[in-house]
This record gives sequence, C-alpha cells and structure tokens, in this order.
Amino acid sequence: MYRDKDKDRWVFDFKKRINGVQHRVKKTLPKGWTKAQAELFSQKEEATLFGIATGTIKQAPLISEAILFYLESSSELKTYRNLVGEFQLLESFYENRRLNELDEVCAEYTKHAKANKLSPRTIQARISYLCAACRYAWRHKKDFYDKDPTLHVIKPVVKNDRHYYLTREQVLQLARATPDKMVRRAILIAFYTGMRLDEICRAQIINQNFVLQTSKNDEPRRLPAHPKIAYIAKNPKPFHRSRIQNVFKVVKKRLGLEAFHFHDLRHSAASAMVQNKVDVYWVAAVLGHKDMRSTKRYAHLATQNLAEAISAIGPAKK
Repeated sequence: MYRDKDKDRWVFDFKKRINGVQHRVKKTLPKGWTKAQAELFSQKEEATLFGIATGTIKQAPLISEAILFYLESSSELKTYRNLVGEFQLLESFYENRRLNELDEVCAEYTKHAKANKLSPRTIQARISYLCAACRYAWRHKKDFYDKDPTLHVIKPVVKNDRHYYLTREQVLQLARATPDKMVRRAILIAFYTGMRLDEICRAQIINQNFVLQTSKNDEPRRLPAHPKIAYIAKNPKPFHRSRIQNVFKVVKKRLGLEAFHFHDLRHSAASAMVQNKVDVYWVAAVLGHKDMRSTKRYAHLATQNLAEAISAIGPAKK
C-alpha cells in the first residue's frame, strides 16, 4: 500500500507468488480515503486474494461469461444485433473483470461517458444492458454466482420531465396519415397496449394476446388485444424496427409533431388510462412497471379523479 502523490490517492499493489503462480493486482482507492481505511482494505483484499489463489475462496465469474450466456439465450430476439453492438462498446471496461467488480465497472464507464458528453439516458441504457446480462446469468445459470451482482450499481438519474401526450383522436389522425400499413399497425398497437417499439417487434400473438416472454424488466408479460386492434391480432405480420422509425419520422414532421417520439405513444396510452379512472396499479401492470414510482408520474393527469377524492373529504353543505 502506498500513496500516489500525483493523484493524491492510496494505491493497493499486490504482487506475490503463491503455489508457484505469480499473482498481480493493482487498484487505486477512492479519493479522500484515510491511511486507516486503506490499510483495512489492504488486509481484507490480501486475505481474499490468498483465499482465491489457494482455492479456499471461490473466485467470482467473469462479466464476459455472464454476457456470453445472456447472448446465447437471446439469439432469437430481433434486437440481438443491437445487444451485441452495445456490449462491444462496453467491452474495454468489463474485459477480464469479474461480477463482484460490476459496480466499479459501471462507475468507470459512467465517468468516461460523461467526460465524452454522452447523455444520461444513453449511459443509463448501456449500464442497464450490462446489469440485465449479469442478473440474467445469476438467476438462470446453475451455481453461477451466489448473490445479485447489480445490488451496488449506481445508474445516472434521467429526468423524465418531458411530457408529450396525444389524445385518442390525435393518435388515430396520426395513424390515418401514415401510408405504410406496417407502421400504421405499429402506431395503433403502441397506443392500445402501451408496448415499447422493440416489444412490438418481438411480441408473439397467442389467442388474441400480445405475449412477451421477456420484457425490459426481465419478466414475461401478456396483454389482451383491445377490440380496436383485434383485426391485427387475428392476422399477425412481422414488424421492422428501422422501417417503423424512418417512416414515423417523416409522418410526424409532415403533421408538425417533430417533438413527438414513437415512445410517446406509450405515454399517451398511460395518459388515456389514468384520465379514464383506471387504477394506477393496473396502469403499471399494463406498462410492465416494476417500480410504482415510474407509473405515478402520470398521476397528475387524473384531475377528475382528484376532484372526486377531494369532494369525498366531507359532505357538501345543503
């Protein structure tokens, strides 16, 4: 353990030959750590490294092993190529790193991405891909790892304060203005189910239900087809993400809706449900939200519900 005067930080530098094998680990400790904290870390880390080297402690699997297992299990997804591309962008950060270092890897990538002026949304999405792969391997690969490796990962906060909703009539107008039948179907499905674009592209239609074997939250989801899109469910056809995005971009510009994104159709679905007095619990179930906080941001739209709630506080004067 020594002090790096240039960085003004403690450095743990482990270099020992154990059972005939040379082991070398070097870590720069967080800024602001005291000598006592650094020495305590050194004691614990040396004990762990000796345990791993002698076989008394099982070493954590490589992050790359988790990603490989995840990709092998996701090879049928239409977003597979996109997943591979995202992991390639992150490879230099997780290469030769282990699951117990996932929080450090994510912190290092976040620092690098911010320095390169990437948006918090992009950073969060990439870290989410990494966490999803590691959590999936932990859950589904037998005897892979003994605890959730994502517990201490910190993701950048994304402010979802942009609210852009269309009414049902406006969505129908948007659909009618779309000459491409496939894109028109995708618009209607997005509004009448609240599904994301990638979910629409890979959803199976079984007995008039849109079925997702895995969703963004790594859980299956089943959504009944709304009567307005029952004809689509009866005659399922493939969807192509890039084509939908390109055509939608042209149509929304023609209608003067440049600020409206395809994902806003999902927000519009939530808005329609809330304003029609659907309980927030069921809105969350439709959207596939694990955390109710994600759904509660639509609560401000329920003005009529709030008025009725307030009027119930006490009987009106006669």
